[in-house]
Amino acid sequence: MSFSFAATDPTLTEGVRRIATAQIERALETMETNPSVDHQVHETRKRCKKLRALLRLVRPGLEAYPLENEAIKAAAKRLGAYRDAAARLIVFDRVAATQPEWGPGLGEGALASLRSALIEARQSIRDDDIRQAVEESRVDLLQVLARVPAWEVRPDSGETVIAGLTKVHKKASKTFAIAWGGRDVEDVHEWRKWAKAHWLHLRLLKKIAPMAVMPRLAPLEAVCADLGEHHDLHVIMTLLAERGGAHGGRADEALGPVLSARQRLLEDRAFARGEPFFGEVSPALIEEVSPQWQRVSAPA
Repeated sequence: MSFSFAATDPTLTEGVRRIATAQIERALETMETNPSVDHQVHETRKRCKKLRALLRLVRPGLEAYPLENEAIKAAAKRLGAYRDAAARLIVFDRVAATQPEWGPGLGEGALASLRSALIEARQSIRDDDIRQAVEESRVDLLQVLARVPAWEVRPDSGETVIAGLTKVHKKASKTFAIAWGGRDVEDVHEWRKWAKAHWLHLRLLKKIAPMAVMPRLAPLEAVCADLGEHHDLHVIMTLLAERGGAHGGRADEALGPVLSARQRLLEDRAFARGEPFFGEVSPALIEEVSPQWQRVSAPA
């Protein structure tokens, strides 16, 4: 079943347990069966982000939240440095694919030194070291999985979900306003994290509140995609700064303005697309989610 609550979930608690179990088991399966350590790292961190979004949604009613959030955060953090080294090459290729017209002096040959540096950085990390980190993360997630059957959400109703949804949406709206006002790259990155958390919450609710959620889901996914590419560009621009002109030469000097222009375009588009969704939580969404799971607390 997908990353969402379902009408067939007997209670909110059981829905949370089901979704968490599925995400952890998928992460474990990837760790145990996929031969690519880079893929293991990527998939595990992705599952951890979904797990933490799930926990945030029911945080107001989940006593186990502090313990489990820190455990999942730790499992992802073990893989962070390895993910960054592997991701830079992936990011570079993705950025290059979106910029077929590099301009004078920015052909494949001129960029070869930068890509070679990324390959060298990835190859400097031994796969055995990554496998050790993956194994430690696997143990972390196995321990979380063993505790999932004991999780309890109280109140086991839409009230808890609305509280969690509203708290994250307020944070996303606040970071949106700060990012829009200052256009600082770190502020935009902070908005990106909370916008994605809100989008994941909508994914969790899409089957039980389709009328309110579905019109928002695709536009917010587009916002998150723009912000994701914006961050990718920042990663490459940071690398260019670290290399310095002596190492990068003309290609690095010319690439900076190209990336900056693309980054500003993405910024403007993300703000324009996001503005309708980051203010007050939609009353229609609250109205559709609130009655869910009420049968649990109703008298027999």
